[in-house]
Amino acid sequence: KTTILVSSPTVAREVLQRYDQLFSSRAAPTAAQALDHHKISMVWLPVLSQWRNMRKMCKENIFATPRLDASQGLRQEKLQELCEYLHKSSVSRKAVNVGDAAFTTSLNLMSRTLFSKDFANYDSNSSQELREVAWGVMKNVGASNLSDYFPVLQRIDPQGIMRDTKFYFQRLFDIFDDIIDERLQVRGTSEAKQKDLLEALLDHSIKNESEFNRNDLKHLLLVSVS
Repeated sequence: KTTILVSSPTVAREVLQRYDQLFSSRAAPTAAQALDHHKISMVWLPVLSQWRNMRKMCKENIFATPRLDASQGLRQEKLQELCEYLHKSSVSRKAVNVGDAAFTTSLNLMSRTLFSKDFANYDSNSSQELREVAWGVMKNVGASNLSDYFPVLQRIDPQGIMRDTKFYFQRLFDIFDDIIDERLQVRGTSEAKQKDLLEALLDHSIKNESEFNRNDLKHLLLVSVS
């Protein structure tokens, strides 16, 4: 791939200030192209109307200051659960995989924020599948892929990263479909609403289905979880 290095302050100013929108897009890695994720995800879209609509929606529903402030108690709760787990393990002289425990905490914080439910448990294997799927997505998307450096290898997929990424993406989308269907069923039988991000995104999708449909919602949730 052709790469251009900007080392002159004058040219850097041209690139980063005058022509910033022209150069703001970036090439999506091979793994991010699984299930056409790069054509829908706000992370990889070029600065066009679709990207602007997604950005505005995220600003209003995800990154709004009141919503972020409201999650402070949840963050404290998840940290307290982690501390209690570590203390319990210490008392029982049980070895702790710190990386695994930290990942479980982060995943549960994200899933509670999005869906009002925990995806994983420190001591139980009942929700192990959800954790493995999320970890599979993160591992494959972040892996060093030869196809990114030598595009001619993309069809061969020598490391199997694209194959594995498609597999984990689809499994995660199936989980999202089940959660969305369950939430829509609850919304149809009860007037009470959850105060999580899924509820806000569903409201936005129903009102603006032409620009933010269910498929867009799942790809946005994929970015949030991973």
